[in-house]
Amino acid sequence: MSFEPVVLEGNQVRLEPLEKSHKDGLSKAISDGELWNIFVTIVPHPDAIDQFFANAKAAHEKRGEGLTFATIDKDSGNQIAGSTRFMSANLANGRV
Repeated sequence: MSFEPVVLEGNQVRLEPLEKSHKDGLSKAISDGELWNIFVTIVPHPDAIDQFFANAKAAHEKRGEGLTFATIDKDSGNQIAGSTRFMSANLANGRV
C-alpha cells in the first residue's frame, strides 16, 4: 500500500494534495483565530507555514508516512478552509 496523490471530492468539500499553490489560501484560513494553540490538532502558526509544507512533503515523499490535503470548501467558491492529512501510516498493516 502506498499513498499516491489523488483528489477526493464530496458534495461540499474537495481534498486536493497539498501544494505550494495552496499556501496563501491556507495561511488565510489558519489566521482566523489562534488555532495553532489547540493541542488536539496540528495547525501551524502563520509564521511557520513554510516548515509545515516542508514537513508534509517529507512525510509523504521521503518517509511514506502519509499524504496532506488542502481542504477546499466548494460552497464558498472553492476557498481553502484548512488541511487534513493521512497520518501515522502503517503501510504493512494497511492503516492510517
